[in-house]
Amino acid sequence: MEKNSSKSSIITFFLIVGWLINLFFLWEISELLSEYPIGRHTSFVNYLYETISWKMALLYIAGGLTFLFCSLSKNRTISKRYDEFFNAPIVVPVLNVLALLVGIYASVTSAEILKWLTNNEEITVTAYVGFDYFLFFLLVILIGYAFHGKASKEAQLKHDSIQKTRLQELEEVIRLAPPGSFSEQLSHYCDILEDWSSKHVMKETNELAFINDESLTNEEFLKIEEAIDNQREYIRACITAFARLAGTFDNAAMNLSSPDVYRANIMLKTTEDVAGYLSNGSEEFKSRYFPKINVTPDHRLFLDKRYSVKLTSSDKAILKDEQASSNYHLPKLFKHDDEVRNLILPVFDSNPNVDDYGYDLNAEFDYATYNLIGAPRALVTGHAQFVYDAEIQIKTWLEEGAPKALYDDAKIYFANDKKGQSIISFPLLCNRYGNGSLETKNISGALNIYRNTKNMFSGDNEKFLNFFHLTSPALVSLSRIIEYHLILLQKAATYHKIESNRNKEKEDV
Repeated sequence: MEKNSSKSSIITFFLIVGWLINLFFLWEISELLSEYPIGRHTSFVNYLYETISWKMALLYIAGGLTFLFCSLSKNRTISKRYDEFFNAPIVVPVLNVLALLVGIYASVTSAEILKWLTNNEEITVTAYVGFDYFLFFLLVILIGYAFHGKASKEAQLKHDSIQKTRLQELEEVIRLAPPGSFSEQLSHYCDILEDWSSKHVMKETNELAFINDESLTNEEFLKIEEAIDNQREYIRACITAFARLAGTFDNAAMNLSSPDVYRANIMLKTTEDVAGYLSNGSEEFKSRYFPKINVTPDHRLFLDKRYSVKLTSSDKAILKDEQASSNYHLPKLFKHDDEVRNLILPVFDSNPNVDDYGYDLNAEFDYATYNLIGAPRALVTGHAQFVYDAEIQIKTWLEEGAPKALYDDAKIYFANDKKGQSIISFPLLCNRYGNGSLETKNISGALNIYRNTKNMFSGDNEKFLNFFHLTSPALVSLSRIIEYHLILLQKAATYHKIESNRNKEKEDV
């Protein structure tokens, strides 16, 4: 900082010295011009040759070079000093006063000046007295106006550039800004989801979570199952809110006549026991996109259709009766999306043993290329995923190194199943700060919002990120609800497994 200040002071000092030399140079030129005897019909070159000694000629050359350097220098500091000086409020009034005085002088002495300029007789006298001052100030005025014009132009260009930048920033803000109704809708949903996660779902979970698994009775198990069913209603209401927020952010109509059909689902990262319990009360889970090689994924994502919804109306309500005097917190009932099929997706977050792949021991296996776009990558990275065009982005997946068999499977799926042509996947995290907070072990699953047409959010990644950041508070509440839900699912799955083993033992006996 001190070095820059010192350098700036030195440049300013030399500029002052340079312009003092320039003024002296202009004065000498003015005197030469004023003493030029036009009537003698001698050339100006001969006049200079007869009048100027070689020492003075060197001085004039040095003055001219100094003038050119000061005038044409591209140095930023020098240009800045010029702009500051010649754009100063006092410069134009001073130049105007000088121009007025020069004009008055020219008017008063016009006859003598004209006589000096047009006299054809041999004359031995030069111009009228004070003519050298007239020429000096005339040159100063002309140069001053020229530099003021240049500085004004630079200032205007800079102003235009700043205005253009501000306009672009404003256009960007307008482009990314959500529709007017979005903020109110988001605020309302955040209040509801926070209330559900911190009170009702948590309370229901805490009442049942601490029952010992071994001493769990059938009656208690039925209470847990009832609580799980109740929580599914809360979860479907939550993901309905997210799907509706996405549609609102996208300015979509969200009704049966709309070409854009929005859906949402939850994929749970859970254990085989829970998966077995879930499939017991629903259709079987179909494994998709598993490598056809001897390898076990680090995690599995389970999609149960009971954790899915499809928007079929423009109704924004997610509460059963918001105006009720009691139980006003109860969620509105949303049917699960019956077009969804239960499935399991593999997730790799570490490199398996290369021997499992039949690769050379020196080869490196990139596990990330085996993770399907969307939810699996959200689980591994801890970051939201945006699939604006599924068909295009699975091609990118292939280019990144995805196995051809998995790519072909995905290509056929997205070509035939039009429900998810554009998808956003959010990892379910209770917090996004702290060391290791985004690790897979801290993620309980993924929220998927998808629609049957391409280019959700106009295919704009910045709009998608803006939506993600705006809805993060509601996402944290949903993540808490899912974590409470998984506690009860695990407890029910453990009881179910224990009972199954007991029944098997009885059968064996």
